[in-house]
Formats: sequence, C-alpha cells, structure tokens
Amino acid sequence: MTLHHFIAADRDLPMGSFRGQTKEGLISIVELDQGYEMIKTKFSKPFVYEAIGCLHRPGNDIRALFSYINSNIAAGEDIEGYSCWDGEEDKEKDDRLDFFIDIKNLQLGKHVKLDKKKYIDEIAGMFYFEERQLVKIRK
Repeated sequence: MTLHHFIAADRDLPMGSFRGQTKEGLISIVELDQGYEMIKTKFSKPFVYEAIGCLHRPGNDIRALFSYINSNIAAGEDIEGYSCWDGEEDKEKDDRLDFFIDIKNLQLGKHVKLDKKKYIDEIAGMFYFEERQLVKIRK
C-alpha cells in the first residue's frame, strides 16, 4: 500500500517538482487526482494538492516541503497537510494526532522551540506526517 500526502491552502499554489534550499530532497506538488476528491473533506481550505515525496519519515523530503511552504505562502497564511493510505481516504482523521507548526513563532508542536536560523533543518530532523494526521502550518 502507498501512503499519500496532501496539502491544502486558501489560494492556488505552484505545481511541479521542488528541491530544498540546500538542493537536498525533492518533492512534487501535483493536481489532486479525481479518485481522491473525498480527501477534501479533511481540510478547511479549498485548494488541495497531492504532495509526492518521502514525507512519512524525517529527512530531506520534509526539508524540501518546508522550503516550498516557506517560499510559497505569505506571512500570516497557513497551510494544512494530511496523509492516509491508498484506499482509506474515507476513514476519519485521528483527532488525537492533530499537530500545529508555527514558523513565525518558531514552535514545533506544543513543546519544541525552533532556532531562527536552522528551523527548516530542525523540522526536517524531527517531523514527519503520520497516517490520518492533520497538520496545520502557519508562517
């Protein structure tokens, strides 16, 4: 089975393949396939995309995703992320896993304060998307 990752925003986002700022990691942001339309019910935002990359473990693809987010949303905006197994798009999200990352205030979840100069590297070293977890990321 394949674990799919999705992101949602309040406006159109650029699609294509993107590397991290240090050229490490590679993600692709693609149009949502019609077969995954029901995933939109997990989000509060109207523009939903599939994020393709190894986002279920810490590492370079997480670094590339956060570099993408940092480059493509303005201060004060937020984006949502969600992951689920192929064929399980209709399963309820696990509210216990809801997670918040505040880039502006350098906060990862409730307990981790990030360094202003190294926050993307710190996120890439600690964070990953879990199955049926909604993640809100604010810049």
